Amino acid sequence: MEIEKHPLEPFLPAKAKLLMLGSFPPQKKRWSMEFYYPNLNNDMWRIFGILFFDDKDYFLNETRKAFCRERIIDFLNEKGIALFDTASFIRRLQDNASDKFLEVVEATDVTALLRQLPECKAIVTTGQKATDIYFRRSRHAALPNAFLITGIPIGIRQESDCLPDYVSGFANSFLNIYM
Repeated sequence: MEIEKHPLEPFLPAKAKLLMLGSFPPQKKRWSMEFYYPNLNNDMWRIFGILFFDDKDYFLNETRKAFCRERIIDFLNEKGIALFDTASFIRRLQDNASDKFLEVVEATDVTALLRQLPECKAIVTTGQKATDIYFRRSRHAALPNAFLITGIPIGIRQESDCLPDYVSGFANSFLNIYM
């Protein structure tokens, strides 16, 4: 099986207060844009739209068939949110986007990311796989006087009515950082 290198550079705004770590991007065939959480079926940008703009479609482009990368980047810069993933190299054990079938070949050096984020107060892992990788391979990555929020369930909803639960989980976490 082919080893995949992470296709994106870390997104590290200079004034980032929060580092969000997912697991690894889906295959490019599932992307609606060239950025993090690119799968249109993934709820990350809908959750942020509801939390900060009271509009789940805020980050969709005019066709509503893709996310608007520029709007997302402007938002992340304004709010000080950095993004990367806990895995830098993986093997896909099946031909799909499921974290369940990712084998981590090399974990991300989270400590190196944090050195570039002097104002970072918190790390959020988005999902069980990202949380597991973080704790197994990145224990040394610590923030003095900061906190870790783990396992916020982000991804493709299995049930259409789960979005309010996801938003609630995120809202409680962001209260400690932004509000």
